[in-house]
Amino acid sequence: MTTFGPHIERLEAVASTPAGGHVLIGGRREVDADDAARALSSVHILVVPELKAAGALAMPHPTTALACATDDVALIGNERGELHVAQIGAQTFGAAVAAHGGAVRGIATFGNKVASVGDDGALKVWTLEGGTLAPAGELSLGARPLLCVAFDAREE
Repeated sequence: MTTFGPHIERLEAVASTPAGGHVLIGGRREVDADDAARALSSVHILVVPELKAAGALAMPHPTTALACATDDVALIGNERGELHVAQIGAQTFGAAVAAHGGAVRGIATFGNKVASVGDDGALKVWTLEGGTLAPAGELSLGARPLLCVAFDAREE
């Protein structure tokens, strides 16, 4: 297995904190099928601009999407359709929700709103409060996977 930097994952997601102090990277660990102990994945936290390892969040399933709501709150989507809230500095988790029927493919944040899309073709909006996610809206846009999502940050 080839190792690049502080990780051994095949990268699938990258996000930066709003102030640009950290970059988070995550993906799928490439291991033999019989090596279950090493199959757990991690989201690695890197300090910018040096890109030195500052820590990691252990994940039970491969990471497929990342976003940072604040400089200390990350949203992590995985291949099982779960959306996790994590504290970057403490390297701990808050709430997790079953967000999509298939992998989460995109996450966007704006204020306390979080949008996610996935393999199920659904766009979902959540409210983020105190480390938990509450459903705010959902729209099925088709049977094909949706791969990215963004908020229009203009305040008009």
